[in-house]
Amino acid sequence: MKQYFFLSLTLLFTLPLAGQVELPKPKEVDKEYRPDYRRAVREYNRVEKRLENEGWDFYLDPIESVPTDIISAEEARLLAYTNWYRDLVSPAALAEDMLKGASRKGVVLITDTACDSAHPDLQKGKIPGSTYAGTPCGNDVHGHGTHTWGITALICKPLVDAGWIEIKPVQFLGDLGQGSLAAITAGVDAETAWVEKNYLSVGKFAMANASWGGTTTVYGPLKTALDKSKSAGVAWFFAAGNTGGPVVFPGLLESVSAVSSLDNSLVISSFSCRGPEVDFAAGGRGIYSTHLNGGYASLSGTSMAAPALAGAGAVAMCVWPSLTAETLPGYLAKVAKDLGEAGKDSLYGNGAVFVRAILDTPPDGEPGPPTCTDGKRNGKETGVDCGGPDCPACSTCTDGIKNGKETGVDCGGPDCPPCKPSKPPYRKRTLPVEMEGYWVLGWWKTESSALKSGVGIMGMEVPGGVVYDYNLDAIPGMIKTAGRTDFKISKVIFEVESETQYEYEALALEANMKTFFRNRSLGTPATWDVYDAGRYILFFLDYYCGTGSSGYVPQVLKPVGVIFEWEGVEVVIRKEDMMDWKK
Repeated sequence: MKQYFFLSLTLLFTLPLAGQVELPKPKEVDKEYRPDYRRAVREYNRVEKRLENEGWDFYLDPIESVPTDIISAEEARLLAYTNWYRDLVSPAALAEDMLKGASRKGVVLITDTACDSAHPDLQKGKIPGSTYAGTPCGNDVHGHGTHTWGITALICKPLVDAGWIEIKPVQFLGDLGQGSLAAITAGVDAETAWVEKNYLSVGKFAMANASWGGTTTVYGPLKTALDKSKSAGVAWFFAAGNTGGPVVFPGLLESVSAVSSLDNSLVISSFSCRGPEVDFAAGGRGIYSTHLNGGYASLSGTSMAAPALAGAGAVAMCVWPSLTAETLPGYLAKVAKDLGEAGKDSLYGNGAVFVRAILDTPPDGEPGPPTCTDGKRNGKETGVDCGGPDCPACSTCTDGIKNGKETGVDCGGPDCPPCKPSKPPYRKRTLPVEMEGYWVLGWWKTESSALKSGVGIMGMEVPGGVVYDYNLDAIPGMIKTAGRTDFKISKVIFEVESETQYEYEALALEANMKTFFRNRSLGTPATWDVYDAGRYILFFLDYYCGTGSSGYVPQVLKPVGVIFEWEGVEVVIRKEDMMDWKK
């Protein structure tokens, strides 16, 4: 079976173009990040002058190079890293359906500033990279390639994790984000040949995300390479550009598709290029993704929009093996959600592509998914996965309707299982609830006289002094206070007074812990040691849940135990030593 190679390009821009969007002012970014942000802007301006003087064909745009926020690897783990556009078009709940529909393996090439990355979220599915930038193959030192890589991988994450999709980093740009059109043209030809030999010829698909190009002048050799690649079975997707004006090269070519950028309101971003050449739109403003040093960063630009569409295209090529380079753009246009004016327009093209629509919509001429096994009532079914001309007859106990001799929906009566009470009539009892995972709580030793009252600081008198709870989101300046260390918590145990089910209490506690341990620290008297402080690790969590504080699910808790690591030492606090605020 002949297969096809699909490349998506996120664009760079040459010299500062008329109308090009500017970076946010320092006062518009979070206060704690402003010093780093100012340094990054100064460094970008210095590099920009150098690259301009050296005469490179292009270099990366500022809004796609300088993050407006940085999240550490540790904090990102606690926050379950994602971004707003992924949650919208490819939520984690679709994982099972993606895997159920997968039928063709393939590879995604990330052609950018990275030949490799040690980022922990980019290791699954990674295969050895290659470079055309005149430098040895190594970890990304710029960050843009790591960022676009993470966007694509997150959209199709279940298929990457399960081995359906492999990812190859290909370095087309130098370590400063600079590139040569001639060298990249040669790289496109070489990578296409490699893909044809190793994937297309053996029945697998291939796609790519790239970041290069960017003027309104057509570079003839690259146009020829793209036209030949399309003829060979390569589908190209480009970012539309960030000048706010007409779509730039290569996105303006007829043989490729161009992607504009959306804000989280699903309105076109002010910086995004527009015009009749725009084919699709995707999230490009304030996109969090993988970045340098194992961390995560927020960047903006059509460079962030195109890899999201590449991820959706990868899902389509994996699920529907009949798609080709010729038919893929038309198929995505068919399933896209129309935005703006009715039909294809100059701002949004055909609209945004949702993965749910891909999974539910077969290409013309290809049989749809079996509706009798998808857990939904659809097609010609008269019940869930039953009834109608195609599926087995429905039992009244499984048709999702209260009928026959049932006393409830699919339950009760002589034929169906007993109905479960909607509100279990449990008497108040004590349930043991244990949680194992990874949570971080900062710890300062401090004299109470040194503290200033204010939002986010709460002090309570306890035996031996006063303990304080610090909400660092409310007090950003305290994040870098000298003397802070961290409790790395691996297990907590509570007794919960409950009138409902264990599952409810466990889920409620999990939600409460996620809220509590986000960027929070404990302040204790200077004379206390780690064991003294450890007894209070769950003190304020217990307090917030028991008093119905905003953002917490009400629970009646009693701390029973906690296990944590502090500076390489494991500490166990047992029931008899835990502190309860109610006492």
